[in-house]
Amino acid sequence: MASRTRSTVSNGQAPRRSCGALGHRTDFARMGFLASRWSSTAASRMEDLVGPLPPASDRRTREAKGFALTGFEIHRDEQYALCTTGAKSRHWGHTRMDGQPRTVVIFPEWDCRNCKVRTSCTSGFTRRVTLHPREEHELLQHQRAEQDTDNWKQRYATRAGVEGTVSQAVRATGIRTSRYRGQARTGLAHVFSAAAINLHRMDAHWTGRPLGTTRRTHFADLDLNPQPRKKTRACHK
Repeated sequence: MASRTRSTVSNGQAPRRSCGALGHRTDFARMGFLASRWSSTAASRMEDLVGPLPPASDRRTREAKGFALTGFEIHRDEQYALCTTGAKSRHWGHTRMDGQPRTVVIFPEWDCRNCKVRTSCTSGFTRRVTLHPREEHELLQHQRAEQDTDNWKQRYATRAGVEGTVSQAVRATGIRTSRYRGQARTGLAHVFSAAAINLHRMDAHWTGRPLGTTRRTHFADLDLNPQPRKKTRACHK
């Protein structure tokens, strides 16, 4: 077990607390197979993060039209940025958003007002760009480009096995509900649950039991769109 967290810790905070416990693990164990809602918060803290990153939060990137963040040329040492038309930013400042450090870049209003492609860049009279710290920004850009490759998709397929293990733990041991009070006793119960799953899988391997198929929910089992029955004529002699 890498670490345990209390029930009050949100999913976005969990990877940050787990990263420090992975320093002594092997290369494969230090890989993080995360869901997309966790990836952006833990990208700069996991040594090898494998998870689909959401697109950048700016509106142009979300709508897949216009000039997105990737189209700007960032000069961090000189503290300025260039837009796609070559205009230079007039403001470079630091702030905090949701407790995290960010850099705000603002372009001059007189350049944006007279720009012929302003409607493809911003809906206002000036363009503002929000940047992560340098290490996070470069890592996010690299991972967003890498997750479109076949090699990355093959590595991320490992997450299917992780989800299968979680599902088996929930169905076989009821791991989501603690039978004991206290974090220490609950953690020990998780160790016993993991040992039980290992024994269960060893028995399945030795006895040749086939792998289970994807389970269907009760709602999916409901035949909400039944096929109409064909009418047959009765034969009277």
